[in-house]
Amino acid sequence: MRKLLTAIILFQFMTPTFSQVENPILDSLVSATINHSDIPSMAVAYIQPDATFYGIDGVVRNDSDEPVRLTDKYHLGSNTKAVTSFLAFRLIEKGGIKLNTKFVDLFPELNGEIRSDYVNITLGDLMSHNAGIRPYTSGMAVNKIPTFAGTTTDKRLSFAKYAMSKKPAKIGEYSNGGLLIASLMMEKASGKSYEELLDETFTELDLDYFIGFPNKENISQPWGHIKEKKNLKALGPDDEYKLPDYFLPAGDLSMSIVDYAKFIQIHINGFLEKDSTLSKDSYKKLFYDKADYSYGWGNQINDKGNLVFHDGSAGTYYCHTLISTTYNFALIIVMNSATDEDVEELYEVQGQILGARKRIK
Repeated sequence: MRKLLTAIILFQFMTPTFSQVENPILDSLVSATINHSDIPSMAVAYIQPDATFYGIDGVVRNDSDEPVRLTDKYHLGSNTKAVTSFLAFRLIEKGGIKLNTKFVDLFPELNGEIRSDYVNITLGDLMSHNAGIRPYTSGMAVNKIPTFAGTTTDKRLSFAKYAMSKKPAKIGEYSNGGLLIASLMMEKASGKSYEELLDETFTELDLDYFIGFPNKENISQPWGHIKEKKNLKALGPDDEYKLPDYFLPAGDLSMSIVDYAKFIQIHINGFLEKDSTLSKDSYKKLFYDKADYSYGWGNQINDKGNLVFHDGSAGTYYCHTLISTTYNFALIIVMNSATDEDVEELYEVQGQILGARKRIK
C-alpha cells in the first residue's frame, strides 16, 4: 500500500445508538476528486466510536448519469480477510478451534498426502501469511488452478490438497491461498460452511452484504471498471470476469460503506471494551499479535500512534481501510475503479481527510 502501506453465532453484544450523517467537508473532498479525475465514483466514511460521517459523489458507471448512493455496495476485495479473521476469532472464543490448531489436527487423513513443509502449519500461520502457501494473487496463477467440483467446502478441500502439493513460498509472503485453507479449518471445526458462518454473524449484527461483484446482485449497483486502450471500461454483470466461488474468504465480499462502517465501528468499540462481540484481547491479537501483518490486518506501531490497515482490490473496485487504535477513529475509502492513477488519487483524499479530521463533526 502507498504511504501508510507499501496493498454471530450466539454471543451477547451491546448495540449502542450511532449517528450517521453526510459531512460537507467529506462531500467536498470527494467531489473535488471526482471532478478532476477519471474515477467514476467514490465514497468515504470517517468513523468515531459513537458517530460516522460520510462523503460520496460520482456515478454507478462511467457511461451513465445515475448517481451512487450511500446504500450502494462496493467490492471489498482483500479487506474480506479481516472479516474471515473476525469469524475465526468468534470460533476461537467459543472454544471450537485455536490459533495453534494445526491443519493436520483437523485433517489427519492428509498427513501423508501433503508435503512435509505443511505438516506443522496452524490456523494462525495461515491467517498471518506465515504458512508458506503460495500467493494465488494474480489472474495467471488463479487460472492455472484446476477446476474443482462439489460444494464450496469441497472445492476448498480440493484447493488445499492442490496448494499443499506445491513447493512452499517464502514465509511471510502475502497469500490468498492461506486464507482459503484457514476457512476450510473453520468449516471443519464448526461443522458449517464459511458461507453459513458469515450469514449467521452478519444477520446477528444486522449487516447486509453480497458475495461477488455488486452489479451481479443488481445492475443499479456500482459497476467495476478496468482500463482498456487508455480509457475506463465499465464491466457489466454478465462479464465473464469473476473470482472462483470458493475464493470468498480471501476477497470476494461486497458491502455498502454504511454497513462496512458499522463492521469497522464494532472493532473500534471492541478495542475500547464498549462492545462485546469479541473480547478486547481478541481485537489486540487480530490487530497486533504479529508484527507488520497480524490476522487480516497490517499494522504500524511507532511514536506517532498505532495503526492497523488493509487495502483490497480484484482489479475493478478498490477499498482502503485504516483504524487508529491510539486516537480511536477509522477511515474507509471505496471506489469503483482501481487503476494506479485512481489509487494515487485515493491516497491524496486519505491525506486530506486525516489533515481535516479534527474539523469533521
